[in-house]
Amino acid sequence: MNKKHGLAVILVIAALVLLCGAAEARNPIANDWDGYYGTGGTSGIDSNSMAIMESATGARCQVCHVESGGGSPWNAYGWAVRQAVSGSDWVGAFIAVEGVDSDGNGDSNLVEIAADAQPGWTTTGNTGYTGDGTPQVIPDQDIPAASPLDPPTAMTYACCFDTGACSVLSTTDCTDAGGTPDTETASCFP
Repeated sequence: MNKKHGLAVILVIAALVLLCGAAEARNPIANDWDGYYGTGGTSGIDSNSMAIMESATGARCQVCHVESGGGSPWNAYGWAVRQAVSGSDWVGAFIAVEGVDSDGNGDSNLVEIAADAQPGWTTTGNTGYTGDGTPQVIPDQDIPAASPLDPPTAMTYACCFDTGACSVLSTTDCTDAGGTPDTETASCFP
């Protein structure tokens, strides 16, 4: 093998190594999300939300971004995560916004992730945020085709309070309000 041919082979191998490394590293935040929430992830949730998004759009980016290529703007979940991150601790940011209902559908981000839904998207009325935090309405036709966007509707039950008061709430809302859910009764009245 002559020196020119040998140099060409080395350059081709180096290019392949760089391209393969770039493919895995191109989205380290999505890798962190999937490594934490995805199947076999350290959270133990085994969510398919990111895989569902990738199957529907060809990319994982829209779990947090408005566009399938990532970047600005972010959907409401992505914006919340972006605001919560400290340095490069993305897993800490994901955890910090688990209790938030970013898309405003009534379910926390964690409930949506555990239900294989999309925490940054709902069926209508979505908001995106540009790099400077300016909100923008996302037209319904731009909502990704990932399904489900939202978890199934929560069941509601009688929620009994120590004061004797009763409300009809989901079990989560009932316990958050300091009540005790009666999952045998769907109404406060017999």
